[in-house]
Amino acid sequence: SCTFSFWHYMKGTTVGSLTTGVIGTDGKKQVLNTLTGQQAPQWKFQSVSIPSSLDTFKIELTATVGGNVGDIAVDDLKFSGCGLTYSCHVFDHFACETPESGKPKCIDIGQKCDFTPDCADQSDEEDCADCTFEQSECGYVHVPNTWFNWTRNAGPTTSIGTGPVRDHT
Repeated sequence: SCTFSFWHYMKGTTVGSLTTGVIGTDGKKQVLNTLTGQQAPQWKFQSVSIPSSLDTFKIELTATVGGNVGDIAVDDLKFSGCGLTYSCHVFDHFACETPESGKPKCIDIGQKCDFTPDCADQSDEEDCADCTFEQSECGYVHVPNTWFNWTRNAGPTTSIGTGPVRDHT
């Protein structure tokens, strides 16, 4: 079965909630899990199952805080067992989407999502859900004009007693 997992950090008296949802190709949203209130002043692991009826989907993480005494952080987003489809004749290879010669270019599966483009069209670096946020935001974006700020930071937060003191990894 397909699962989405991540580590989260939720601390503070007004921390609010962290909701994991899935959006199907029809645009319908389904809540998979909601964590509410302070979970602990430490990183905790969370895993949710993706409904088997969904072949194509988007994950939506929604964090809400109730005031200025609460922090929510996520790290190490990962999909497992989600059944990637390959068109190479060898099981442990990835087929580049736009073959240069008219026939698929197959690369070792270990080269997919390794932050180095091996396909001419860079399709081996697309839809890479595993993200540690060490190098970039991995395609995740902050929605402007909202109260919540999506930031990538190394080390503790600048204000005392907020956020995790270290990275999960």
